[in-house]
Amino acid sequence: MTRDLGFRERVWIKSVLGIYRAQCLCSVTFQAEDPEAPPRWKFSRQVRECVVNGIVRDRMSVQRLLERMKEDFFLEISEGFVFECLAWADEEFDLKAHFESVAGRFSGTLCIDELYDGDIKVVFATDPVRNETVGFRVVKSTSRAEVEPFLVELRERGIAPTVVITDDSPLYPEMLQAVWTGVEHQTCVFHFLQGAGKAVLKAVRQVAKTFPAKSTEKSLRPVKGSKDPKRVTTRAFISKNRFLIVKKQENLSAKELEILPELLACHPDLPRLRRFTESLHGLFEPDISQRTARLRRSWLVAGNLVAAFPSFKAVYQRLEDESFNKLIGYMRRDDGERTSNHVERLNRGFRLIQKTRYRHRTTATVERAIRLDISYRARRAAKAECTIMAPETPRMPLPDGPSWHSNLQPE
Repeated sequence: MTRDLGFRERVWIKSVLGIYRAQCLCSVTFQAEDPEAPPRWKFSRQVRECVVNGIVRDRMSVQRLLERMKEDFFLEISEGFVFECLAWADEEFDLKAHFESVAGRFSGTLCIDELYDGDIKVVFATDPVRNETVGFRVVKSTSRAEVEPFLVELRERGIAPTVVITDDSPLYPEMLQAVWTGVEHQTCVFHFLQGAGKAVLKAVRQVAKTFPAKSTEKSLRPVKGSKDPKRVTTRAFISKNRFLIVKKQENLSAKELEILPELLACHPDLPRLRRFTESLHGLFEPDISQRTARLRRSWLVAGNLVAAFPSFKAVYQRLEDESFNKLIGYMRRDDGERTSNHVERLNRGFRLIQKTRYRHRTTATVERAIRLDISYRARRAAKAECTIMAPETPRMPLPDGPSWHSNLQPE
C-alpha cells in the first residue's frame, strides 16, 4: 500500500492487520481497519488528497494529472480513480453545514448573477463583504419560475439581505420584492458604464461614417520606418482611435494624449461625446454624496444627445430618477459595494474550471465541481484566518470537513 508521497522516489509501507474471531456463538471473524486506508483502498488518503488538489486547486486536466503522478511520484493511476477521488472528496464535504455557517455570519449584502456556458445555466449568490458563496443552483432557464425558488431557498436558510446587487436585468425588481419585502435593490455601476461606453463608441462610428471611405489627401502621420507619409483617411483615423473617447484621462498614455486633441478636432460632435464620457464617470467618483451625484446627473441630462445619436436612448432612461437611485444606493453606506463584480469573478472561476474539465456537461457533474470549489475556497479562507491571528490569541480550529485540503497554503 502506498501511504506517503515522495517526490520522484518510491515510498511504501507494509501494514499487517490482525484477524479476530468473536467469542460468542456466531464465531464471526473480523479484521482491524487501517485508518490511513479503509478496506479495498489501493492508495492512502494522502494520495487521494494529492489527486483532488491537482484537479480542484491546480486546475489540471485529468490527462495532465496522470502524467504528473507518474513522473513525480511513480504512481500509475487510472482516469477512473481520479473520478473516484473527486466523488470521495465531495462526500467528505458537508455543504449543508457550510451554508448554515455562511448564513450565520452573513453581512447583509447579496450579489446575484446568472452564468451561461452553452446549455448550462447557473445562478450564483455571493456575499461580497465576507467574500463567500451564499448559494448556487443549476437551472433549465433563467426565468422567474426557475430563479425565484432559489431565492426562496436562500430566505429559508436564514439569508435576509438589506441590499441586493444585480445587473440591469428586468428579471429581478419584482421578484426580489416578492421574496424579501422592502429589500433595497441596487444595480451594478460597472454594467451601466459598460453599456454607456458601447453607446458612445456606436456614436463615434456614426460620426466616422460621415467622412468618405477613400481620400487622396495624405496624412502627416508617417509609417514607422518609412520617410513617405501614409495615406490615412479621416474616417479610418477616427475608427482606429475611437476608444480614446471613452478612456479615462488618467489612463491615457503619453502617445494617446498627443493623439486625442487631433482626434477631437476631426468633428464637432467628438468633443461633446468626450465631455459626456468624462461627466458620466464623475457621477460615480469615490467619496461623493447622493446629492452631488444628482446635481451632476441634472447637468449631464441637460445636454441631451439622443436627437443626434439614438444609441443614447437607453443610457438616458437609466439616468431617470427611479433607475438612477438604484445605481447610487451604495453612497449611503460606508462599506457599500457599487458593482456586482464579486459574483462576476465567481463566474469567471467556473469558466476556468470548465476550460480544464470539459466534461462538466451534466447537472450532477457541474454541481459537484462547484461544491468542490466552494469547499477548497472555504478551507483556504479558514487557513488564512488562522495565519493572520496574533500569537497570543488561541488558534482557531478548522471547521469539520474533508481532510483533502490539509496541505493547502494561504495565498
